[in-house]
Amino acid sequence: MALILLLFSSLAFAHDPSLTKFVNASAKPSIMAQKYGENNYLDLAKIDMQQAIQAARKVSTGKLIESSLEKRNDFLVYRVAFSERNKRVVRVYIDAGNGAFLEKETTQR
Repeated sequence: MALILLLFSSLAFAHDPSLTKFVNASAKPSIMAQKYGENNYLDLAKIDMQQAIQAARKVSTGKLIESSLEKRNDFLVYRVAFSERNKRVVRVYIDAGNGAFLEKETTQR
């Protein structure tokens, strides 16, 4: 019974919407994008695409395949995608305000 309760309480904690939605909990996203349209994203960003790519290269050394400025979890981020040798695609999310690494997603091609 205690094990079941522990399992359910840990699942509830993992899905708590008040927790940060980014993997790198030590980095805080800095630009709220929910109240602005996509046309304003470039004006809001404090770092440019090249700086975001340089920051993302610290996380993945694969071949750059795409990068974009977008809203994620209500914050303005750069999404930088790399193709790695092992047929994986790595997407790195960089804060558009301070250049901090926020999250990494890996998928098979």
